[in-house]
This record gives sequence, structure tokens and C-alpha cells, in this order.
Amino acid sequence: GVKGNGELLEFGLSVAMEEPETFDSFVKKIREKTNIPLQYSKGREEVNRVFVIAGSGKGMTEEILAAGCDCVTTGESSYHDMLDLKERGISCICLGHDESEKISVDTLAKLINDKFDSVKAASYIEESLVKYI
Repeated sequence: GVKGNGELLEFGLSVAMEEPETFDSFVKKIREKTNIPLQYSKGREEVNRVFVIAGSGKGMTEEILAAGCDCVTTGESSYHDMLDLKERGISCICLGHDESEKISVDTLAKLINDKFDSVKAASYIEESLVKYI
């Protein structure tokens, strides 16, 4: 339920929602789509613009505020960063560092493979990689 492709920033993506959504409903959708346990804190009741970053979102509070986001989805965030975000009215959803990178790398590999015929980008979750992690 996002509007367009969003705005690519230096360390993330800022995406506007098509329609404002309650935070609880947004968390439920993410949980259903990813099927992974989530850690989250509610900074406000409604989600209008989401900052998306794979891996660690540590120390990204100022960038999130500058992007005008009221919610962030990230791989991980420290307890204190989550408290800081919440105090500033920004909700935070943590997918797990490895889980967020798997999703991102799979998407990036698909984009590369679709764009370049002579290149074969490997997916992060290929069986040969996973068994050694």
C-alpha cells in the first residue's frame, strides 16, 4: 500500500503510504508478509511515510526525521535508538538484521538479473550459502 517507488536516500528509502494506516495494522501486514517475529515500538497511532533500511538502522534518527517519516522498518535498532525514535513520535519495526538483508539482497539480485542479460547475481539465501551461516 505504498505510493510510487519512494525516494532513494543515502542510507535508505523514504516511502509514502497510499492511505494513512494504523500502526497496528501496518505491523500485522508486515508480520503476515514476512512470517518472522518482529520487535517494534509505537511512536504514534498512524503511519503516513516509512523509512526503510536493511541491516542496522543504528544512529539514523536525524536522517529519518529529515525525510519526514513517522515510521521506520529496519533490521535492528538499539534499545536507546528505539526509545529516542518513540519520544520523537516515530514508530520502529525491526525485522532482524539477517532477515532484512535477505529480503533486500533478493530484491537487488532480481533487479540486476532483470536489467543485465550477461550477469547472474546470486541470491543471499541460496542453499550453498545458508548451510554455512
